[in-house]
Amino acid sequence: MLTVLRKYLLTTRMGFQELLAFRANLFVWTIVAIIPTFLSLVIFRTFGSKVNQDYITAFFLSASLIRNVTILFAHDRFANDIYNGNLSGYLLKPFSYIVGYTFRLLTGPLIKFFLVFPFVIYIIYFLISGDYLPYLNLERVILLVISMAGGYLLSFGISLVIGFLVFWTEFMYFFGDMVVATTLLFSGAVFPLSIFPDWAEKILNYLPFRYVLQFQLDILLQEKVPGVRDFAVFGFYLVVVWVVAFWMFRLGVRKYEAYGN
Repeated sequence: MLTVLRKYLLTTRMGFQELLAFRANLFVWTIVAIIPTFLSLVIFRTFGSKVNQDYITAFFLSASLIRNVTILFAHDRFANDIYNGNLSGYLLKPFSYIVGYTFRLLTGPLIKFFLVFPFVIYIIYFLISGDYLPYLNLERVILLVISMAGGYLLSFGISLVIGFLVFWTEFMYFFGDMVVATTLLFSGAVFPLSIFPDWAEKILNYLPFRYVLQFQLDILLQEKVPGVRDFAVFGFYLVVVWVVAFWMFRLGVRKYEAYGN
């Protein structure tokens, strides 16, 4: 058990080394990732006169932090490993390709957090001191941390499923771009889902995209914490996505080993 854990910790270390080797690029990517959120904040505060301005401020500032942890687009990385034949080297290693990458890519959110640490602290201080988080308490903080971990795993699992499509079709790259756009549009990364009509919001509440960002923001900002049904839907998508990912990988590797990439 300790030997297996040591192997996965080593993959995490490799992930840190990869990112630090391109730390300047990583810093730029981190800043670029939050620019659309701040543009949305400016637009809503300028033209959204009918929208609660305090809520909008808290929403977009919180989203700028949470999305860097929970939203992950890594399908191209998995697809390239398979398409270029790099998967063979991973299959020879004595640990799971999927679990190993889970640890390896986890370093991204961690390093992003430390790169912009003063910025993160300022936003948290601004939100708390300005009374933008009136419902914040220890219970919500615990639920937020758990839901952020779940959001990361859900986003990662979706990336696995999309990336593994390349075992069967190169159309995966187009489909992956569509999923990226859909995730950003319907996760709360661009605007709150509450701006949609009631009937559309109800539908979006049952799609997986909500649970990588909007769900976490609801825990933090809404007067009423999401109920048991919401957590059940979240858990359902987590289980389904990861079961499908492992199933696709097992079938894909059989094809890969039989015919090559």
